[in-house]
Order: sequence, then structure tokens, then C-alpha cells
Amino acid sequence: MISFVYFDLGGVVIQDFSGTSHWAELKKEWGIVPDQDKVFDDFWDSFESDLCLGKINTAQIPVPEGYEKMLGDFVSRFETNPSIWPVIDEIHATCRIGLLTNMYPGMFEAIKKRDLLPHVAWDVVIKLVAI
Repeated sequence: MISFVYFDLGGVVIQDFSGTSHWAELKKEWGIVPDQDKVFDDFWDSFESDLCLGKINTAQIPVPEGYEKMLGDFVSRFETNPSIWPVIDEIHATCRIGLLTNMYPGMFEAIKKRDLLPHVAWDVVIKLVAI
């Protein structure tokens, strides 16, 4: 018998950049032109995992107006995912539920502030960060 189910935050509980053009739109807003696209993606990929784990000093990220602006640029493009809410409620009626995320530092709090999460009492919330 299943007694606990974890839900991933990005792309499951909320609609993030998955399957959208939001990443391309964000890069354009940041001033990345098509000629720079590959170079920028390689640059981003080189540090994104460490950023998610909190290993990078976010003040050193070269984005307009710093990290808080970058975080806001991401979260402003996220949307609720009401199609999953009934599933979460149904599962929670019979077992405990948890929320799991490895998003950038401060992003989970920004998502909650925008009220993008379903109104459910999560039994456990795990935000993966560096030790």
C-alpha cells in the first residue's frame, strides 16, 4: 500500500519553462541576441547546477540588476497548474504528500508569494540545497 507520494514542484505542481518558449523570451529580454544564444546556453549550463545547490555566490551572476531581478524574471513567467490539483487532493485523502524541489535559492519563496501553489497542507517540503 502506498503511504507517501512526493510531487516535483517545477513542471508538475506549477508550470515552469517546460514545453514553453519562456526561456527564449527571457534571454531576449536580457539582451541575448541569436548569435550569442549557443554561447550563453553553454555559459548558463556551466553554473546552473551549482546555483541550484547554493554553491555560487548569487551576487556574481552577470544578469541585469543582479540575482533578485533574475529570480523575478523567472518566477513572473511561471503559472499555476490547476489540472494537477484534484490529483493532489485525491492522493492526500488517503496518504501523506510531499513537495520536492531543487530550484534556485529564494525561488520557492517567490513562487509561494505569487500564490502559484495549490492550497494544500503539504506533509513534507524538501528543498534540495548544498550541505
